[in-house]
Formats: sequence, structure tokens, C-alpha cells
Amino acid sequence: ILTNRRICDTFLATLGTPAHILFQDDFGAGEPTDAMVEAICREAKEIPYDRVIAIGGGSILDIGKLLA
Repeated sequence: ILTNRRICDTFLATLGTPAHILFQDDFGAGEPTDAMVEAICREAKEIPYDRVIAIGGGSILDIGKLLA
């Protein structure tokens, strides 16, 4: 799952999902830069995953498309 901490804390935290969650805000604030996106992609490569679920605004959805 790719999202931000506010969305996770508000909506996902109580679900107890076993999915790995990457937080966009761990990689920087504001509109994503090339460096932020590359760092997210590098970290995602270290995680075995079958699908990408992006929950959030346009930037998160765009980064999720790159991960998929």
C-alpha cells in the first residue's frame, strides 16, 4: 500500500492489514521530486509484492502507477 500517514492513521490503522505500507511523507514533503520517486521505487524493490494499492491524492496515485 502506498499512502500517507494521515490517511493511514485515520482509515487504515484499525484494519490490521498484513500488507506492507510505504508512506510518501517518509520520503519528503510537498509535491514529489524525481529524487523522492526514485527513493520510493528503490525501497519498493526490496519488498516482495503482487499488487500495488495507492490510497491518496494525485501524487500518490501517480507514484503507485510507476510502482505497478
